Amino acid sequence: MPAPDLNVFLGTITWEEPKALFSVLAAYLDVLVDRLHRLLSSDTATASIGTVRQLDIIERRLTGGSVSALTWPVVAGALLGRASPDFMATDLTRMLRSPLITPFGEAPSILRAPAWLRHRAPGNVLSPLLWPAEISRLEPAWELLNLCGEDIHHFVRTCTRVVTLRRTAQRDVTGSWSSDELIGCTVLVNLHGQAEPLWIAESLVHEAVHHCQSMLEVSRSFVSNARLAADETRYVSPWTGTKLTAKSFLGACFVWFSLAHFWERAHGVVDEETRVVGLHKAVVGFLAADPAADVRRFAWALDPQIPDLIAAIQATARQRWVGC
Repeated sequence: MPAPDLNVFLGTITWEEPKALFSVLAAYLDVLVDRLHRLLSSDTATASIGTVRQLDIIERRLTGGSVSALTWPVVAGALLGRASPDFMATDLTRMLRSPLITPFGEAPSILRAPAWLRHRAPGNVLSPLLWPAEISRLEPAWELLNLCGEDIHHFVRTCTRVVTLRRTAQRDVTGSWSSDELIGCTVLVNLHGQAEPLWIAESLVHEAVHHCQSMLEVSRSFVSNARLAADETRYVSPWTGTKLTAKSFLGACFVWFSLAHFWERAHGVVDEETRVVGLHKAVVGFLAADPAADVRRFAWALDPQIPDLIAAIQATARQRWVGC
């Protein structure tokens, strides 16, 4: 299956093309199936049998069939060569005992301490005593996503396979984390510091956009020159002031464009003052700065269509939300 074009990606993260998400998912699954076929064809007999057994355990436990098994973050990461090929027997044992695993396309699985996240995500695993209270904060955020639009809710719950929570020493610092090594895994940091469910919902959308981009990039990489990963140049985010790598800066452009649409869709769902603050936060980087110019600085390493795409979404933001 050919990779979806970039307009399909934009239609997916702005919810302006309801069926676009299926194109992204289909291309992603096509690559994963091909990688699995090659693994089972070329690996040693013993390893192949072990792989099949592990996938069978995951498939039966997830109840979402082979799609759920292949897209489980650590499995997809291993098939793509981004995570250990050992699917971690200890983690599989925990999965078998957990009542929280849900099918693909439903609400994400909520896991307290996935073994495959150890030493990867920021912060510390929550203690069992803190876990119930923290988890209770997620439910109103999911409800708000649905109120903002069933298509938004569907997008987030489909792209997000796992949600887990962490705490850091700086408890007043909240945020979220994901990695293209574990597509579909969202980590929420210091959830207890979020007073409003809508800001938690925003974090879930934020990471879902990253997951969606990572899924698409499996079949169509936005970066054409691998040397970009070694480039030490940092670009200041016009949204947060954080210094970002080129790839992170590129991802931020898509995330904040998507979040602007999210806050626009929140009209009538939350009080107008809160909505305007969220929308301004999302569009200010496009209005007060020139991220398209920053992206052109590393255009030498990108798919030739990407700089034009960033310029187009910047122009759209300036026209659509002028004065925000």
